Amino acid sequence: MELSSPVALPSDRGGNTAKQCKLAEKKRQEFKLEDGSYKETISVLQHRVAVKGSDEQFNLYELKYSNSNVAGMPLEFKGYLFQQTGRLYPRDIQGVLIRLSNVAIGKYDNGMMTYPYAEGPRYAMVSSELFILRGFDDALNIDRDSFNELHPHYMRVQAFMHSLLHGLIFPETWGEEKLRNKQRRDRVAERSESKFVEGLSKTIGKPLRSIQRVERPKHEQTLERRSEPPVDFGGSKGQIEIDRSHPLLSPLFRRKKFAPLIEKLVVAFERSNKEPTELKRRELFYEILIQIFSEE
Repeated sequence: MELSSPVALPSDRGGNTAKQCKLAEKKRQEFKLEDGSYKETISVLQHRVAVKGSDEQFNLYELKYSNSNVAGMPLEFKGYLFQQTGRLYPRDIQGVLIRLSNVAIGKYDNGMMTYPYAEGPRYAMVSSELFILRGFDDALNIDRDSFNELHPHYMRVQAFMHSLLHGLIFPETWGEEKLRNKQRRDRVAERSESKFVEGLSKTIGKPLRSIQRVERPKHEQTLERRSEPPVDFGGSKGQIEIDRSHPLLSPLFRRKKFAPLIEKLVVAFERSNKEPTELKRRELFYEILIQIFSEE
C-alpha cells in the first residue's frame, strides 16, 4: 500500500487553487553554479503559471543536476521549485526538502540551506523538493534526520540552491513584483483620475473627458511663461491640458509619488480662479477640494 501526502500549490491567503492556474509559457533559463572555485552553467525549465482573474503570476522550475565526479563520487538529483507572489501556507512547506529514496530527511529548511543573502519575506514564497538519485548517502548523519553540512555532496546541493535563488529566482521576483505593483498603481490612478474628471464636470456644468499632460521643450521654458496659466480647460474633446514643464509647476513634480494629487490640486486652483468673484472662487475651490479628498 502506498500512502502519500501531496503538497498542494499554490497555497496563499488569496485562496488561489490549482484549478484557477494555467501554464502561460515555458522557457529554458540558465544560471551560474558556484561551489567554491568550481563553476558550472546550469539550465532549468521555467513554467510561468497565470492565475485566472488575477494579475498574479507564479513560477514552477524543473530542476535536474548530474555530475559523475563531485569529490570523486557521482551526484545526481532532480526536483522542482515553486515560487508564488505571497507567503506559502502552511509554513511547513516553506523552504527546501531533500528526499533520499523518496524519503524526506528532516523537515523543510526554511533557511534555504543557510542562504547567505537578505531577501526579506521572499524565503516564505518558495517551496522546493529535491529527489536524490545518486550519491548523498554518506552525507546523511547517523540519526537519519539531518545531514553533515561539510560533506561535498551537501555543499554542492547547497551551492546549487544558493546560486539558483541568488542568480535567477529572486532577481526575477524583484523585477516582476516592481512591474506588477506599478501596473496596479497605474490602474488605481486611472480610476481615480476618471472619477475626479467626472465629478469636476458635474460641479462646473461643462463636459470634460480626461487630463492631458504637456511637456514643452526646454528652449520654450522662459520666465515670461510664469504669467501664462499652466492649465488649459479649452482643450479639444473636453481635455484638461496641464503643462507640467511650466516654471511654477515643474518644482512640484519632482516627487512622482505625489504627482496625481498635485495635478488635482492645481486643476482645482486654476479652475476656481476663472470664477468672476472672490466668493465664487472660494466656494468652487473648496467644493472641488471636498471632492478630491473624499476620494483619497
